[in-house]
Amino acid sequence: MVKPILIASIILSTNFLYCQMRVYEEEPLTTLLQRIESEYEVILNYSEEKMSEFRYTGELYMTSLDHDLAQVLKNTAINYERTNDNILLYHDEGQPIRLCGYIKDAATTEVLPFATVRLMRTNTGSTADHESYLDFSVKASQFDQVVIEYLGYLPKTVFIKDWKGKECPDIYLDANPNMLNLDIVIKDYILQGIVSGRGFNSTEVNFETIESDYIPAQHDVLNTVQLLPGITSQDGSASRLQIRGSLPDHNLILWEGAPLYNSGHFFGMLSSINPYTIDRVRVHKGVFNPDYADRIGGIIDLSLSDQIVDKVTGSFGITTTEGSIRLRLPLIRNTLSLEVAGRQALSEVVESPLLLSFADQLFQNRLSNEEEEIDRESLSEDVSFGDYNGKLIFQPGNRVKFTSSFYLSNDQFEYEESEEDENLNRSDNVTINSGLLANNLEISLGEKHHLKLHQHYSNYTSSYNFALGEIEQEEDFDEVRILDNVVEEFNIKISDEWKIGKQSVLNYGYEYDDKTVGSSYEEISTFEKDIIESEDQRGRSHNFFAEYGGHFNTFSLHAGVRASTYNQLFRIAPRILARYHVNSKIDVKASAGLFNQYISQRLDLGINDFNIDYPIWVLANDDFDPLSSSKLAIGTVYSDRKWLFDIEGYFQNVEGITTVHTRPDSGLQDEILGNTLQFGVNVLLQRKWEYFRMWANYTLSNNTVEFESLDDMRIPALNDQRHRFSLVQQVNYKQWSASFTTVGFSGLPYTSDVALEAFTEEDEDFYEILYTDLNSSRLDGDLRCNLGLGHRGVLWNSKLQYQVNFQIINLFDAQSPYQKYHFLADLDDDEVPSILTAEKDLTRRTFQLMIKFNW
Repeated sequence: MVKPILIASIILSTNFLYCQMRVYEEEPLTTLLQRIESEYEVILNYSEEKMSEFRYTGELYMTSLDHDLAQVLKNTAINYERTNDNILLYHDEGQPIRLCGYIKDAATTEVLPFATVRLMRTNTGSTADHESYLDFSVKASQFDQVVIEYLGYLPKTVFIKDWKGKECPDIYLDANPNMLNLDIVIKDYILQGIVSGRGFNSTEVNFETIESDYIPAQHDVLNTVQLLPGITSQDGSASRLQIRGSLPDHNLILWEGAPLYNSGHFFGMLSSINPYTIDRVRVHKGVFNPDYADRIGGIIDLSLSDQIVDKVTGSFGITTTEGSIRLRLPLIRNTLSLEVAGRQALSEVVESPLLLSFADQLFQNRLSNEEEEIDRESLSEDVSFGDYNGKLIFQPGNRVKFTSSFYLSNDQFEYEESEEDENLNRSDNVTINSGLLANNLEISLGEKHHLKLHQHYSNYTSSYNFALGEIEQEEDFDEVRILDNVVEEFNIKISDEWKIGKQSVLNYGYEYDDKTVGSSYEEISTFEKDIIESEDQRGRSHNFFAEYGGHFNTFSLHAGVRASTYNQLFRIAPRILARYHVNSKIDVKASAGLFNQYISQRLDLGINDFNIDYPIWVLANDDFDPLSSSKLAIGTVYSDRKWLFDIEGYFQNVEGITTVHTRPDSGLQDEILGNTLQFGVNVLLQRKWEYFRMWANYTLSNNTVEFESLDDMRIPALNDQRHRFSLVQQVNYKQWSASFTTVGFSGLPYTSDVALEAFTEEDEDFYEILYTDLNSSRLDGDLRCNLGLGHRGVLWNSKLQYQVNFQIINLFDAQSPYQKYHFLADLDDDEVPSILTAEKDLTRRTFQLMIKFNW
């Protein structure tokens, strides 16, 4: 009985609503007002002569008086005032009203640059800027409506009365399922806030969004990008990234468009990038835009927020390694904002278990004596580092924006040791400083052209000092070694983004770059001849670049070229990317290009007693050829609401590699020219549920190197890791998050066949290690697991939000070697030295903790 009654009720209700609803086309407004008077039994006072000017087209439901009046008056200049059952309708031209806010994608919260907003009644309006910020004044009444439109998205209509009551709100548009955007993109790639496929196959990370969705305790930016397939750090560090087999110095890390020549703290184990200041990260793993310069590997482009704040906001926090603070300050309302932030190591205050673990990993067998133990507590206490940054944002109107950013980073390591049995005192001091200043001016010339003027100055200085002498000598030493390296770069770039129709964009420009690199080495000894070497280099380049991007039905194309003159050298580097949209779930992609690099690093000059990589920047000159690379990649992506499958094969050939660009434990000590071949497959598989998601990365790769002096024999490169697999399981429920990560990898190559070779110079015997069958052996692979737990909420019902993350690294304390090398034992009297072998292991079990507050 209940079911028939329910069905009858639904039918009657539907018929009633249908009877009430009417559809009108060019209906006189006076007719509708008379119907409203009769339906709601009210008295409408108005001028029939004035009302006769208006017609209404649309639906009318007769369900609410205020709603129906607003509906029929929405495209007129008529307003009303109500007193009980008497309503006065009057002509209202409106008053100046300021409308502002950000236009964003409803699914990803990504900004939608150059979105248009217009007043429906008069068709007057404005265009948002390149960051989707809209700020304009319009003369309107509260019942007027504005329409927000953006190519590829459904238009959104908003009443003035609903907008003006909010202070610069975010307005979200839904994607139009019947249209494709210029770039075929995958939103929610791996995690919320990650978008893949924009531009030259880049991946964009909204760091504020991912920070709340993923819970590694440190929230290290360069560790986070290692979630993406094809990006690894084989020694577990943050800054020594290898992107599809490239060496760390082949990758360009940009801060607000300026290069960071040192992106790591504590010899690269932690990144020197404050994660709480970063707004967006753009990553290119393969072929990249021609306006990026001077690298052949990958690109990591870091950007701070350009949003002008209207109130003071900030955050502060503490981790197991450092403390941090960030402030965002409004200086001139809606025009000028300032952001400042800083981090400082806590090693001088507390004993960090994470730094102790890093010290264990870095300084294994550092004194070339396997029986000697190091003082790990002292090593970690002698570490000091910090980074500081700021950004000024000035926007006098919605078509002009100027930003100025600075960045400073410093690292200090001091270690002193006394050996009373041998009456020796030694000290080691490493100082690394880097900084930059970046200025950006952006001008929108209507909807067609967007001009950008960029200028930056980057600076890097490093100094390694070693001193050895008798204890009683105090400040006088028998041996002193000093290695200094300085890099200075001045750069200016101008470009124009030209929208050619609705589906095509042309970006073109010019860039001037001036680099100065200096290095010096001094070895002062009481017993041997002093060695003093220094070299100053300068490289200037003029660069022209152009990139076309277009979308044609189910096909998108990006094609570009970069023409460069470096000193007396001229090179052209074309590149192309194509994507085909097979259907709503499958894309096919292919890319190819040529790339050049004029600055690179050489590793270790034989003076480093710490047995760690100590890179020295050098410019291409008569001794070092510029690096050149050719890349090719092809792949496919399948994506739906639950599954994501992304597979891509790649190939890269690098010319100009020398043996001093690689680690010295390969046995190749001379500066020998060669090339590398890198090819492999990156696979990503993801599955999403309501509260749980799981994704797996797998990389199959083959990296080989060929040097001229080895009779063109191709050998495995030292970073040739054939298999690498990771599985991440993430649970988010209300205010809690948990993750469990498993990483498996095969062993890296090393040379096992070694022998002792003796030679005589000036009647003195010398010994060195002779390497044969280079890199023919492999280290053991391993499996490592990390466990994380996070909680976030609001403190004491206030505006102060908190976040607490805890993570255990290497949960089962796996002992995983990543490097094996040989060295000679110290000579005792006239005995022949013996060859010792040592391994370096990845970080043993330790934990991380982060506590952060923001308002």
